[in-house]
Amino acid sequence: MTVSNLAASTNGWSVYVYDQEVITSTRGAAYVISGSGITTATNDITELTTAGFSGTFTQASNSSGNYGVFTIGNVNGFTISATPVSASDGNLRAPINGIQIVPQ
Repeated sequence: MTVSNLAASTNGWSVYVYDQEVITSTRGAAYVISGSGITTATNDITELTTAGFSGTFTQASNSSGNYGVFTIGNVNGFTISATPVSASDGNLRAPINGIQIVPQ
């Protein structure tokens, strides 16, 4: 996923990446943010096993959760990639259910 033409944000951006599925297994994925002026960063998220979204957001920082946060500088765009890395049921997936871009 590529985002471009961001307005200037003096203090940079927080980029929230949401990953939540209805699952009964444990699945892991590597989410990577990169781009011009960005130090490439990875957040490995292990999805929370759930029968549906409970309304609770749990931040993952290379751990279990349903969203991760990247902090980047004042750039005008970035790319997020999602790569499945594990699945207890053999079904590798790395969904991006949504993103949120918040000025710092």
